[in-house]
Amino acid sequence: MLATVIGGMGFGLMVNPPGGVWESVDCGSKSTVCTTAGTAVLGDDDSMRPLYLGMLFSSIISFSASMSLILLLVSGLGLRNRFVIAVMKFLMIVAVLCVSAAFFCTMAMIHPTLPYIRIAYLGIWGILAIVVLVLYGIRLIFPKPETRMGA
Repeated sequence: MLATVIGGMGFGLMVNPPGGVWESVDCGSKSTVCTTAGTAVLGDDDSMRPLYLGMLFSSIISFSASMSLILLLVSGLGLRNRFVIAVMKFLMIVAVLCVSAAFFCTMAMIHPTLPYIRIAYLGIWGILAIVVLVLYGIRLIFPKPETRMGA
């Protein structure tokens, strides 16, 4: 269910970007940027371009990871297979972290005058992401020994 929600969030962010979309074509002499109807407003702002691209790529990665996870679940590949479960867990971790990164970039674009919120958010999620990835890596390298029932 979480993969479906993340996929919906990624899709929604692409079809309705922060700041909206240009409603008309404007290449007049007064305009510094030639705009095309339907393209993202903040995507044309040079000062917001790195944040916009960060949001864009994070959304694409989270959407792709969640759709891959849904495809793995629907395909019915051996859910008892340890490798398939490890891939599913990895895809879910990637999807959640990329949704968080897309949220950060969107928040920074919409509220550029609140740097302390960005610092706090980066600190909390940076530490959390590192801890989760290290624990996942340790568990993948050193799996728990299997216990046998009735032995």
